[in-house]
Amino acid sequence: MSCTNELLFLAINRASFLKPRDKLLLAEVIPSVSVFLKISGADVGRCLGRMVHAAKWEPENFLKFAEYDRKYLTKANIKYTFYSEEKYPAPLREIYDPPLVLYYRGNDFKCEQPLVAVVGTRRPTGEASMRAYGLGVELSASHVGVVSGLAKGIDTAVHSGCVSIGGYGIAVMGNGIDMVYPGSSKATAFKLLDNGGTLTSEYPPGEPPHKYHFPERNRIISGLARAVVVVQAPKKSGALITADFALEQGRELYVHKVGLKHICGEGTAALHGEGAVAIDSAYAVIKDLKGQEPMRKVHEKKIKITGNETKDRLGHELADLLELEINDKVSVFNGEYYWSE
Repeated sequence: MSCTNELLFLAINRASFLKPRDKLLLAEVIPSVSVFLKISGADVGRCLGRMVHAAKWEPENFLKFAEYDRKYLTKANIKYTFYSEEKYPAPLREIYDPPLVLYYRGNDFKCEQPLVAVVGTRRPTGEASMRAYGLGVELSASHVGVVSGLAKGIDTAVHSGCVSIGGYGIAVMGNGIDMVYPGSSKATAFKLLDNGGTLTSEYPPGEPPHKYHFPERNRIISGLARAVVVVQAPKKSGALITADFALEQGRELYVHKVGLKHICGEGTAALHGEGAVAIDSAYAVIKDLKGQEPMRKVHEKKIKITGNETKDRLGHELADLLELEINDKVSVFNGEYYWSE
């Protein structure tokens, strides 16, 4: 892709009042930056087949921002990919309104492996938070990537579980790629990057986390994944928007049983009542996706290695488990050992 087209697409993406499909259409019909600068708001309206606010169409300003974006992103080692490029995540091309541009930090998108989105409320119960963490561990141990939104609550919990055993995760943000929001999620975001994960956004540098961005970005969370799990969601949770997108996009939809127990899970219960499969671990999801047995426990009983308990256990058993853990054959979560292979 030429530098001219890069600038053109970055400039079109700066027209924030346009819908994602509008940007894709303009990118398809406008051949160059020079033509882009000559197009009027009325021309844009005719191209899109609808009226647009002519005063909002400022091609010269959009191009200036695009030039700044390219310099800044290069200096900050932040990457970007366009809809027409090979690096662009293939699952996103399937959805109705894919983003023209995806900015991202960290590794290129690893869409060759199955990806599962896990979402839920920002104010989960303690049990729901623990279950979300467990899903992150279980999915990662079975070599399934984890997608979420890096928000407080369920999103951060599942990403934390994922990075705890070195799994691959994608965090889709509702703000510019140059910042992590909320600030409380920074530590998890950096661990995700350290593990070879990816932070991504359709919003250019400097774009604040506007309230309306989060419902928009939810289509990307579900669009990247082959399945979506809603852990716990109240009636008006943004996670329910992700669930709606998942159904529209033909993704498998699951709810966690922990979300059926509490008033915080009224939205989860409604999804279950409408046909979403209820699960209590990642087992069913992984089996549906991969057609094989997911990770399994080494022992049915809990094995906790603490100073007080080791003398009550068989020394050979502990030594074998520790050797397996050191060699990355097993993973530990909540005091239980799981096969990683």
